[in-house]
Amino acid sequence: MQLQQIRTPTLRPLQYHTRQPKHDYALRYQPLAPALRLYLSNNLLEDVPGEVFKLKNLEVLSLRSNNLTDILPSIGRLNALRELNLGSNQLSWLPWELLQLILADSLNKYMLYPNPFIRPVPSTWNWNPRRKSSVANHCQIASTRIAFLDINGTSHWNKHWPPAPSSLLEHWPEPSADDELLGPCPKERTKTPSLLECALRACFTSPQLSQLPFLLPDECPAHIINLVKRTFKLKEAGGQTCSVCKCEYIVPRTEWIEWWYCEPWGSTRTDREKVLAQDRGPVPFLRRGCSWSCWEESENPLIRGWSSAIVPGGRQEPADFSHSQRSELG
Repeated sequence: MQLQQIRTPTLRPLQYHTRQPKHDYALRYQPLAPALRLYLSNNLLEDVPGEVFKLKNLEVLSLRSNNLTDILPSIGRLNALRELNLGSNQLSWLPWELLQLILADSLNKYMLYPNPFIRPVPSTWNWNPRRKSSVANHCQIASTRIAFLDINGTSHWNKHWPPAPSSLLEHWPEPSADDELLGPCPKERTKTPSLLECALRACFTSPQLSQLPFLLPDECPAHIINLVKRTFKLKEAGGQTCSVCKCEYIVPRTEWIEWWYCEPWGSTRTDREKVLAQDRGPVPFLRRGCSWSCWEESENPLIRGWSSAIVPGGRQEPADFSHSQRSELG
């Protein structure tokens, strides 16, 4: 259909659809909740309308072959979702909330490739047994360093402040020997929200939020207008919550990427050697926190030797392992 956008009024009536009851002379009660299926593949969509994530009865969502570069965290609200197709888009990572649906074992079928997902480099490999999922075919195998963001949600990129993963096309350089402290000092890492965050939360509750960007004075900084527009977009999609403390927020203050191995349905591979030998590699999930104190970091390294070079065929070849690393694989 070559659709470039879908307006909210087009999707909103789907929230109120009910299932047509069957004629049953036994007078038995029947559920009227519909099983919605939404197919938006082969279009020119650059973002997903927030109204999609309010469809509580949505069971099938196909967004294949569009121009999507981002998926809102509100996708985690689709608890009834059973099938999802995000292949053939321009996604560099996926929201952390989508991983929660996968780990909950409610999402039975999901197609995430092909997409230009960013790949880890040797310095970002980490393994934490405590974070291993109870689901046999899913486990975390790598993560980036924690990026601390300012009150506008942008990265302090200097010697002691790693850049935000979402702001770079490639990874930051290897850490040097004098990188003892990354980010703000521990005393500054509190949960106290900024005045800007408090103001945006107040705007979030306003029924006139959609008109607010046009009511601001001309001398208003451009980044403030963009934040207000972003707040409206989040409100349309149902908001977002911190991946650590689960509090609602507008502007993220921490950000990092975790690579998880997500075995496609029907597979029986479980050992870590096959994890590293998989054809398409792990899937990056972007995590965000609402304050400088909201972050989690893996402590124990797994393997620091998997090359980040992409070889023909889309595979990522592991580098040579040492004897100790081979024994770790069993």
